[in-house]
Amino acid sequence: MYIEYDNDTNRVIRMVSENHISSPPNAQDGRTVTDEPISVDSRRKIKQDAIDDAEYDPETEQAVAKLFYDTDTGEIYAEVEIREIEDEELE
Repeated sequence: MYIEYDNDTNRVIRMVSENHISSPPNAQDGRTVTDEPISVDSRRKIKQDAIDDAEYDPETEQAVAKLFYDTDTGEIYAEVEIREIEDEELE
């Protein structure tokens, strides 16, 4: 799996399976591409675990997990952003 992440925030921009391309993608300015072994199921689990651990009111708030890449350890982790659900979405 190729992981492209932002150099300033370490936020994962995209992930591309090696099965779908013949060579690593070219990183845009301010981004880095690395090759880390992680499956789609693992990514989903990382995000879901972060959401499950977040404290929020699911009736009025939405938890959105975003993936990040730890450049020191090579680990992928998730941070959760809590967003208020707009009034029209509640109806």
